[in-house]
Amino acid sequence: MAAKEKDKKEKKEKFSKKMDLEELMAAINGKYGKGKIARASSSRALSVPRLETGVFSVDYATGGGLPIGRITGIYGKKSSGKTLLALKSVASAQRYCRKHLIKMVHTKKKLYRCLECGYRGEKEGSLCPDCVEAGYEVKLIDMGDREMKCPECKEYNPFETVWIDAEGAWENSWAQKAGVNCHHVYMIRTEFAEQAIDISDLVIRNGKCDLMVIDTIAHLIPMIEVEESAEKNQMGVHARLMNKMFRKLVSAQNSPNLTMDTRPTIIVLNQVRMKLGVMFGDPETKPGGMGQDFATSVDLKTWAGKYEKDEAGNTLNLITNFRAVKNKVAPPQQEGNFRVWLRDYDGHKVCDVEDVHVVLGQALKHKWFGDYDNEKESFGVYEGKEFVAGTGKYKEVSFTNVDEIFKYFSDNPDEYETLRTALFADMLGKIMSDEDAMKVSGDFDATGDDEVPEGKVDGDKEE
Repeated sequence: MAAKEKDKKEKKEKFSKKMDLEELMAAINGKYGKGKIARASSSRALSVPRLETGVFSVDYATGGGLPIGRITGIYGKKSSGKTLLALKSVASAQRYCRKHLIKMVHTKKKLYRCLECGYRGEKEGSLCPDCVEAGYEVKLIDMGDREMKCPECKEYNPFETVWIDAEGAWENSWAQKAGVNCHHVYMIRTEFAEQAIDISDLVIRNGKCDLMVIDTIAHLIPMIEVEESAEKNQMGVHARLMNKMFRKLVSAQNSPNLTMDTRPTIIVLNQVRMKLGVMFGDPETKPGGMGQDFATSVDLKTWAGKYEKDEAGNTLNLITNFRAVKNKVAPPQQEGNFRVWLRDYDGHKVCDVEDVHVVLGQALKHKWFGDYDNEKESFGVYEGKEFVAGTGKYKEVSFTNVDEIFKYFSDNPDEYETLRTALFADMLGKIMSDEDAMKVSGDFDATGDDEVPEGKVDGDKEE
């Protein structure tokens, strides 16, 4: 009895002993894994880098792009640009080095592309190895591609993407038109939502995936809905399962096996449905319950704006509106729009998102090139300074008109990219619309239809 009382007393003294905070942190990290507790100022995982989407207005409204290593939700009605924005984000992510989380820069070396799968090789006319493995022959052709390398490691290590295609909307040629290299995208199609949840959890914890896209929450069907008769009503099954999925995704991202360099960015697409019998308040809702609302760091809502047509009445492009409904890494409720080209016209290609004219329009508005001198008929001198990609040198270039500015940055993509990124830190206030930016930068003025109400596209019948 005396020995037992002595042991209890020793254990009580041991646990009641006040540990130094540094000792406590070391003990917790030793038991639960390195980095479980750390000072916020010294934790690299709490300084969230950004992944640019390739759409300037979206990047600006979200504070520089989507947060890397976090969950971003994109939802909206039909034909509102959800999947296209995700494809543009994938294409932009493939320009980042997965080792250093920085943008790769172009070299002068030319590459040749396979139009079927996006594979890029060094020899024009050679057969694509991926297509040969799939059983058919496709030759590599010149599409103006250049080799990209990371400024740090001098290697080509693009983000690897896993796309869970629950909706069955993926198409290789369309993805390539959006700029995606399908060679670095892994496609997953599942029969049940439970399979998608388990596979995504396994892929994330493995640490080899850099970007995951789930398309869409609304089409992840629970197993019980498939196995049971369609006549049987199952209330809340989908919502409960999706809430569990988001909890597992957050848990997987916080796995001790993952660091800031290996924690994947997750983009979740969802739809908008209408509640029945709602007379007052917002009738819109999202399938899958409230799990997405709380798990995401950024939530973007999209809706179709207006279509622009040429003189012959052909639809040229669509203005897509968006709002950052939620943002935990930058000021929320920022709004904007972007222009998506639906056909080839005047140098623009299908799936192009207006960018160069928009960026330069913003720079001109904020007088980055100085005031236009009517007597000298020029903008004066542009001093690149830190905006020159990767050099840190001064580069003085004089421009006589807007067309010269546009040509200069179109011919120097790396300097343009650095100028584009630098604008995020310089600009304040509400972003100028794409249409206004076009007028400032001298782009064409197309004939537009009237504004389409939120969520309504041409062809919808009036009720």
